[in-house]
Amino acid sequence: MLNSLTQKTNQQLAPQQTISGKLGDSYNLSTNSNVQNEITALKSKYGYTSYTVSGSQTGTYQADSVPTVTYKFGNTPVVKKGSVTINFEDQNNHVIKDPVTKSGDAGSKFTLPDGLPASTISKDGKTYDLVGLKTGEKVPATYSDQNQSITYVYKAATGPTPGGGGSSSSTSSSSQASTSSAASGSNSSSSVVASSSGSAGSSSQGSPVVLPDYAAKKNAVVYSLKPIYLYRHANFGKKERLAYYTKKPRVYRPMFVVTGYARSGNGQLRYEVKDVNHLSRTANKRGYITARWSYVRPVYYSKKRTRVTVINPRGIYVYSRKNLTQRGQLYRQGTILKVNGLVTHNLTTRFKLTNGKYVTANRKLVMIGKQHYARYVKTRRVINTYRNVDLTKRLKRISKGHIFRILNFDYSSQRQMTKHGLLRYRIDGGYVTANPKYVITVK
Repeated sequence: MLNSLTQKTNQQLAPQQTISGKLGDSYNLSTNSNVQNEITALKSKYGYTSYTVSGSQTGTYQADSVPTVTYKFGNTPVVKKGSVTINFEDQNNHVIKDPVTKSGDAGSKFTLPDGLPASTISKDGKTYDLVGLKTGEKVPATYSDQNQSITYVYKAATGPTPGGGGSSSSTSSSSQASTSSAASGSNSSSSVVASSSGSAGSSSQGSPVVLPDYAAKKNAVVYSLKPIYLYRHANFGKKERLAYYTKKPRVYRPMFVVTGYARSGNGQLRYEVKDVNHLSRTANKRGYITARWSYVRPVYYSKKRTRVTVINPRGIYVYSRKNLTQRGQLYRQGTILKVNGLVTHNLTTRFKLTNGKYVTANRKLVMIGKQHYARYVKTRRVINTYRNVDLTKRLKRISKGHIFRILNFDYSSQRQMTKHGLLRYRIDGGYVTANPKYVITVK
């Protein structure tokens, strides 16, 4: 027996039909011409584009049962597509590299393909250095239902005149700043040129590396948001790995000092770094990490905020001077502070409070906005208290149904870069698990 319904309202579109045949013979409705003609007619009549089937379309004819197969008709949403074409030209509008086109659903986020734009391009024996996006253009944030395009402009590299011993010409300074638009996917359109360390994987020995505007400054501190590896050289590969850093809670994210820059063979920007995760097994290691914004960011805030919340488990101190001298009171975790400004001290920043005092603007220690945390929890079963956050030195047992005040929260495995760490609550008398199987927040 066949039913034909609409997907949304289950409205009957056509009378039920019964397909008959000889007992024991097999049937297949997906190839039955009468059934398929009826499906085509209903789709044409009501404008439907798709249907789903409930019940088996294959079987054998039997005397004691009549299987029911239901066809529900509806429309498959049409997803519009878009594309972004990336062009590469010299300063005279001549194409120096074949365009690259990337497609996606209209409205979805657009990101530049890995390795683009390359810091240098070679064609017909000439080398071209990246200048930036063509004036007035910017990298689109999303795909549109209309085709889009952007153009990166390159200039011919200058260097010694080939042949002829003793002849020379000046080379471009590696510290020269460029005011052209950036080779990045951000909305900003400025770029700078910084000196490469000349290590393996850079565009050329001692050549300048074009930096997108989001790049951290040399000697600044960055931390990782996602799992990353530290590599021996700028061309990443399994055999090049020196250390692994997992995704950790914000207050214990792995930190690195940027000591230089390089680009991989396919043009990807890398940070040359030193590991500054003190007391960890990886401390003081040196190598290269990705510079992708979604993976690595500066540790210090760069914009003024109106309020910040202390997130460091041990709290933060307030100071009278921006170099963090003349220490004042301790603000405990969860304290919300009103901010009046942001000041710079060397390569770090400080928040100036409305009372004229200063606190750190380190993202691992404070977080913008009002953050609210659990104040009380109730035990769901018998649990133990421990002397330390790793819960290895047991103190006493707490009965089921006990409510206690949370002094602060913290995480285990603080110095282990390969372990995420588990949430713990510090209460009066020690640390307890924050596992919802054992405790539940009540206030």
